[in-house]
Parts: sequence; structure tokens; C-alpha cells
Amino acid sequence: MKFLRTLLVPLAALLLAAPLAAQIVEGKVLDRATGQPVDEAQVEILRSNGRAASRTRSDAQGNFIVAVVEAGEYRIRASRVGYQTSTSLPIDVELRQTVRADMQISRSEVVLDPLIVTARSTPPRSRTLDREDFYARERRGFGRFITGHEISRMSTTATTSIFSTVAGVRVVSAGGSRHAIVISRGQDCMPRILVDNMPVQSTDLNDVIRPEDIAGIEVYRGASEIPARWLSLRNSCGLVLIWSNSADR
Repeated sequence: MKFLRTLLVPLAALLLAAPLAAQIVEGKVLDRATGQPVDEAQVEILRSNGRAASRTRSDAQGNFIVAVVEAGEYRIRASRVGYQTSTSLPIDVELRQTVRADMQISRSEVVLDPLIVTARSTPPRSRTLDREDFYARERRGFGRFITGHEISRMSTTATTSIFSTVAGVRVVSAGGSRHAIVISRGQDCMPRILVDNMPVQSTDLNDVIRPEDIAGIEVYRGASEIPARWLSLRNSCGLVLIWSNSADR
């Protein structure tokens, strides 16, 4: 039970603090000679330029979990007092992917690659989002993207609360129990909102769609980010696209 708490507390904090659509690298640090877990090892995820993209320490069972903001090629470096510092060969971490890897460190010099990738997993793809080219736009790197899978992990009953996790977006009171989302650009302004390509008249998205009915959300925080497909609807404040999951059921 103690181990479960040890693992879940930092994991919960990571999921709350990490950007939506973060990629996850998790695994164990092991003693190469004995195969036993190594605790308190420093684990760094290195970019191609050698700089650390993220870092953490292994727990009492040798477990580590870190998030990286961007998909790409990374190396893992593990170090601990009494052990040789080990750096892995490059590994590819794809968009929204979780890579499970065991990092071996040794008290003597390591010649072979110390990394063993044991699993890769990605969230299920939505037919709706595939049809609407959501994933293609996400790969281009403009805007903020949230999938229904990520929303299901938030355990929220209010659609507006989803946006409180998006940088540059705020949820504000619209009177009484009603709430609206605004883009913070020096002065708060309200973006244009479409649900399944239909303009939304209500300022409170909680009246329009429930979190469990959402396949994906795209947030463009200014006219320069808005894809060409919606240029005729551009708003200097930005654009929010919400896709329902009716086609996925």
C-alpha cells in the first residue's frame, strides 16, 4: 500500500502539472549486475542537444515517471553515487505516447546500451477526430489540443473546467453559476466557439455539451493560429473547436 501511494502521488501531480498531450517516459532503474532496483537515482530525459528536457529521481522500487512536452528523439541518463553514469542510445517518443523502459546502471564501466524498452502505448484514436483531421493539425504544432481520452482522466463534470488547464485561457464568471472561457491577451476577450462546426450562441459551454460527449477540443489563441479551413470565421481573439464523440459510439 505504501508503494502504491509512493507511485500514485507523484503520478497524480505529474498529470495535473504536465501540459495536455504530454508524452510520458516511465520505467525502472536497475542494478546491471544484480537486477535489483536502484532507489534515489537521478533520471534525466535528454534532448538531441544534450540538454535535459525533464528530470526526476527513482523511488524505493526503482520506478521513475517523467513527462516531455514535445514528441521527438530523446536519450535517458541515469546516475547515482557509487554507480557509473549511464546514457542510453536515442529512443523515439511519438505524440501522446507512453514509453516504458528499464535503465540499467553499473558500478563498473558500461559499454553496451543500458536501456531496455519494454512497452509503448498510445491512447485510442477517435474516428471523429481522424475524419476532421484533428491529429494532422496537432502534428503541425499550432494551437492547443485535448482529446476525449485526456478529458476522461480529468474526472470533471463541467466542460468549462477543462479549459482551466490550457495556458492562456481562463474560466470566468458570467453571472450566478454560469461560466465563460476567455483568452488572456493583455485584455480578456471571448473567442469564437464552434461545436461540430456549428457556432455556439450560449456563453456557457456547460449548457451546450458535457465532458463525456467530447471527442476532442482545439484552442487557437489568436487569428494567426487559426487554420485556413476556418479563416472566414476568424476572430482576433481566437477560435475554439469542439468535436462531439457521437461517431465513436
